[in-house]
Amino acid sequence: MVVAGWWVIHSRQNRITGDYLYSNSQEVSLLDLTEQQDGKLTGTLYAVSLDKNHVSQHNIAVHGTADGNHITLELGGTIGSWFGDGTVSGEKVGNTLHLILGNGEIAFESSTLNTFQQKVDSLRQKVASQQIADNAHLFTDGQVLRIEKALTRSHYLIYILTVPHNSNLSTLANQIFFQEQRMRGVDALLAIDPGDQRVQLVAERGSTLDQMITSNEPGSSVSDKYSEITDQYFVPYARKGDFSEAVIQTIRAIDKLSTNVSG
Repeated sequence: MVVAGWWVIHSRQNRITGDYLYSNSQEVSLLDLTEQQDGKLTGTLYAVSLDKNHVSQHNIAVHGTADGNHITLELGGTIGSWFGDGTVSGEKVGNTLHLILGNGEIAFESSTLNTFQQKVDSLRQKVASQQIADNAHLFTDGQVLRIEKALTRSHYLIYILTVPHNSNLSTLANQIFFQEQRMRGVDALLAIDPGDQRVQLVAERGSTLDQMITSNEPGSSVSDKYSEITDQYFVPYARKGDFSEAVIQTIRAIDKLSTNVSG
């Protein structure tokens, strides 16, 4: 009787426990659930979505109950219009969790954290491919892929723009960054004019990134502090004609600013 009772509890405990994945072209979500012996559920919903030109991520605490294969979940926050008031019900059929929402049903398939991360990387890659405007044709296809990889790993949304020739790159960079719709949500713009051997880094004044640059880089003026980054990390490689590496090193240098501050 003791063994049989233990087996019933053990089976119920593992009926819902697991990782479940939902994805489409614009979002990826992983529902991590653990079922306790009394049928209570705890876990986290990791939701990553593509919002215009950037990727947003939400980690939401989840709790609920399980009655056999039927479940009820409550979320500690809301994600878009998916979950309405934050409460959903559903049922596990085979390896799939079918969640009933106000606007229909979403099927979460049994999956792994590794698969979730691969799909998140694909979303970030999609964004990164839209972050490079190589009008000066500086980069080969292989170099573009390397830059995109660096962009996906960055803490910031950085836009790369190359122009074949412009008499006032600084004015052009500021005009594009502050006025064009595609720059909304972008943290920084790196504009490059290889013909005139000029480079310009632009960020929103007063933003987190701007504060990091102005507080960490040497220089008597804001312009000098921005130039310090490009002079130190971009120019040495650009002088050798390796513009892709110049861009990658600049992206990494910008990321190190947040690392230095947080440390």
